[in-house]
Amino acid sequence: MQTAAGPRRHEWLFTYGLLRDPRLLRRLLGRVPPGGLAAWLRGYARHTMPNYGGYCYLVPDPQAPPVYGVLWQVSERELRVLDDFEDTDPANPTHPAGDYYRARVQAEAGTGVVECWVYLGGAVARTASDSKR
Repeated sequence: MQTAAGPRRHEWLFTYGLLRDPRLLRRLLGRVPPGGLAAWLRGYARHTMPNYGGYCYLVPDPQAPPVYGVLWQVSERELRVLDDFEDTDPANPTHPAGDYYRARVQAEAGTGVVECWVYLGGAVARTASDSKR
């Protein structure tokens, strides 16, 4: 299993929506982080919210096909910037109270399994689910 190269102050982040775009990352972080590795994640389903600008989110689903995305290597500071962008709970970005929340997962890439963070649907998933009723 791979971990972030160098000291633990850098983390891998699996992205599957807007954060795959290097132009957006440059605007948010002031740079394009290293990585850009094609990867996939099993055990999660990707949903799109057509009434909310087409934003997407992931929810656990062991039967879903793999979700394809990109792995980036980000610093702890950059992760906090992205937490803000994803509207996580500022007190605890791993708690599902925010629009999204950050979770540890294992993505797969051509180089093997990579332990990384991913943003999952929190309040956005609950809102989308409620609107279907």
